[in-house]
Amino acid sequence: GIEPRFTSVRLRGFTANTEALFRDGLALRNPLFIVSYNLEPYGAERIEIPRGPASALYGLGSPGGIINYISKTPTDERIGEVGIETDNRDRKQIMFDVGGAMNESETVSFRLTGLYRDGGTQIDFVPDDRQYFAGALEWNLGDATSLTFLGSVQQDDAMNSQALPSAGTLTPNPNGVVPVSRFTGEPTLDKYDRGEYSIGYQFEHEFNDNLRFLQNTRLNDVDLDDIVVFSTGFLPDLRTMTRNSFWNYGELSSITIDNQLHYAIEGGSVQHKLLFGVDWQDADGSSIQHI
Repeated sequence: GIEPRFTSVRLRGFTANTEALFRDGLALRNPLFIVSYNLEPYGAERIEIPRGPASALYGLGSPGGIINYISKTPTDERIGEVGIETDNRDRKQIMFDVGGAMNESETVSFRLTGLYRDGGTQIDFVPDDRQYFAGALEWNLGDATSLTFLGSVQQDDAMNSQALPSAGTLTPNPNGVVPVSRFTGEPTLDKYDRGEYSIGYQFEHEFNDNLRFLQNTRLNDVDLDDIVVFSTGFLPDLRTMTRNSFWNYGELSSITIDNQLHYAIEGGSVQHKLLFGVDWQDADGSSIQHI
């Protein structure tokens, strides 16, 4: 839907923006709702929606399922891409994605991904601007061990989606139709400025063909300045609108560590895969609000 502030998805009828979002297998916990994450699709290698009981692999999540955002990681093969996009909402976007091995032995490789967007939305005066940059460095310490560092920086400049009265949008209004593009706030006051930062690593070691260990760690930080003037409804004349304001200054930081031990058992025609693991997360959020 049209919501420039945060990732808002429903899975099987359950909202997925507070407990169902994962990045590289690590939960993006959001106890503050609006002080939230808004993942950039161009920075993803793929987006997974696992079938079956996701809690067996990812722990506590949403009853409707989870969404696992897989970041772009280094590749030994040299890659390079530059793109330009535009649309009828006056969106102008440029992005790039480059990577490859950094030495002849291909033990060190990198990936750099970036995006700059100056964009509008279906609502007047509501922008959807973004600057995004992500980097990854993979170091193969041997045939059985690898270490990958991941980091990203994202700055969003947007505004709140608008609330419109039912009379003139969903039901008739004797004064005419209220366009769905109508902006009911204050263009010089409203803002939704969010800075989103993350850094972490992925470590993997294979003891033998049957046993391997993985550790995944990430630090996240979100800073938000949010001001909105919103409509609260029509007066009896169905043409004069009342409004209110909401101010929100928030921070959200977290650190997550996930340890996994994979063991494969083969006996004749029978194969088993056993998974042992423990994860730890600490999330700290604060929000100063005024209505």
